[in-house]
Amino acid sequence: MIVACSIDRRFAELAGVMLYSLEENGGIPDAQLVILTDGLLASDKDMLQACAKRKLHFIDIEGDLLSKISKLRTTSYWSRATYARLYLPELIADRHCRMLYLDADTLIRKSLAPLFDLALDGKAVAAVPYDDPARFNPPLARAASTPYFNAGVLLVDIDAWNAQDYTARINKLLQSRSFDFLDQDVLNLATEGNFFHLAGCWNAQKGWEDYSEASIVHFTHAKPNTKECEHPEKATYLEYRKQTPWRSARLITKRDRRIRTLLRSIRRKWQWFAAFAR
Repeated sequence: MIVACSIDRRFAELAGVMLYSLEENGGIPDAQLVILTDGLLASDKDMLQACAKRKLHFIDIEGDLLSKISKLRTTSYWSRATYARLYLPELIADRHCRMLYLDADTLIRKSLAPLFDLALDGKAVAAVPYDDPARFNPPLARAASTPYFNAGVLLVDIDAWNAQDYTARINKLLQSRSFDFLDQDVLNLATEGNFFHLAGCWNAQKGWEDYSEASIVHFTHAKPNTKECEHPEKATYLEYRKQTPWRSARLITKRDRRIRTLLRSIRRKWQWFAAFAR
């Protein structure tokens, strides 16, 4: 079994705390942990490794994979790593297993072992559906009631994924247009609503009634390493963070994010100018 995550440097802290929570509560000591990385320094990888009790397997976004995603639209919140994770099933060497993909902004509260024994009825993907799919489907030209899932926690049967040629579907969709919810829209279109529905405890998002009953908590809005986050599980996150190399990191402010957005804009304009000047 494989647990995978995809990040750039901005999400290294979140991923580190997620890894620590997985080691503490995940109950899957034999799982291989794979981190798909964009722009991480050697020191970043060392810090992530310090959060885990087993060896992490890093895959850098480069070469053929980078060429597939380098021209796709990104934002201050969605990076190239967001797209790169769509190719994880073909990047992983062991194709005859299950992969659990986890966003970096998740916390593991209970054992993940049941997911790897779950009968998926031949489906390639299992995820938690939204209660209100009509909020997402109209821009995708789909019936409002078509099931639509959050892609932050995704269980993938790699054999079924390959048999149903999902990677080719995804490639075609990525080249066809841009999407409001980027990789999540693409995954939902690729599955055509035909996915295994997981119980909400496997992806407990904002508004979940009792987080003590959640197996995986997902911080889908303000992140727990920010000042404005008021999520009930922020305290848990900060307690876990004390056991990681980010124990002394300050909380990120809105001003920090505005500066980051400005620098990103300046960098993109400079790249455009440099390319035009050649």
